[in-house]
Amino acid sequence: MRAFVLAILLIITFTTSSLFAEEKKTLELRVFGICPVCIGDVKAKVLGISGVKDADIDIVKKKIRASYNPESVSETKIIIALRQAGYEVRRPFEISRVESAALGIYGI
Repeated sequence: MRAFVLAILLIITFTTSSLFAEEKKTLELRVFGICPVCIGDVKAKVLGISGVKDADIDIVKKKIRASYNPESVSETKIIIALRQAGYEVRRPFEISRVESAALGIYGI
């Protein structure tokens, strides 16, 4: 009987934890005008937005990767916050789009 009750409790625990888990999305952006000194400011701007969970910056590639809850914040809000801080922000090109533009080959 104890094993049965324990099994039921475990099932309930796993079911409710998966139902209430926050959805997490990742946004990758190119940030121009960023320097090694600016990394802390950029990271603070992004993490200061409610709903943003984590931010990693690659100074060499001029990229930022932010993990966020889409129910709390939108991609547009993150982009606007960086632009208001004085940085030029763009979405990275898709690899296939870059290759087709560079090679001029379509439909392969």
